[in-house]
Amino acid sequence: MVSKMGHTLVDSVATSFPTTVSPGRIVEPDNLDMKTVKIQIAEYKALGQAAEAERGKLIEMVNILQKR
Repeated sequence: MVSKMGHTLVDSVATSFPTTVSPGRIVEPDNLDMKTVKIQIAEYKALGQAAEAERGKLIEMVNILQKR
């Protein structure tokens, strides 16, 4: 599924687990789930870095405008 902004949406890890687990049983996500989570983490890190760069540019622009 793709969002309005063009981002690929994926199911969360929470929704991919079975709702009932027998007591004492350890449920581990499969490799596909882990790859998905790692990709999402990388995307969020990149998004954070881009936001930080934009913030710096905006602060610089505001400083220039305040000097005028």
